[in-house]
Amino acid sequence: FKLATFFNLINYLLLSEVVKFFVVALGILVGTVLLFTLLDISSSLTKNDIKVGYAIGYLFLLSPQMIYYFAPFAVMLALIVTAAALARSGQLGVLFYYAQNLPRLFISMLLFSLLVLGNMHLLSEIILPTTNREQDERFRQIKGRSGDITSAIKFDRKWVLDQDENI
Repeated sequence: FKLATFFNLINYLLLSEVVKFFVVALGILVGTVLLFTLLDISSSLTKNDIKVGYAIGYLFLLSPQMIYYFAPFAVMLALIVTAAALARSGQLGVLFYYAQNLPRLFISMLLFSLLVLGNMHLLSEIILPTTNREQDERFRQIKGRSGDITSAIKFDRKWVLDQDENI
């Protein structure tokens, strides 16, 4: 298995199609959730006199979590739509013929899926802990809630606090 033979025209065609559909699917899924989140918090923005820039910052900090949630679905959609688009145009049959075996044809799609999986792990270990804390704090500000949520969660028990922060 040589690296030069991996980066051939067949794998380039497959990867370019998969990446294109992955980006579109992930953008649509994340964008839809962010739009509905904005619609959900819009009444709280006016009620609590929160600036639009603060809300956009909240949505920006929420997007890595949404990317983490939707990336597996976007990979699945990208693979299915790529196969359907190539089959519809007749390119899939030509690719089957020139690849000479199925594992060689789909190794690039498998490697793309593993690359997304590795990036999801890095996202969950490096970016999500800080962005989730900040977006939770911004969400409490937007909704007009006070108090630190981490002080309310002790020993794996979730306590309910009233407005005076009584348990």
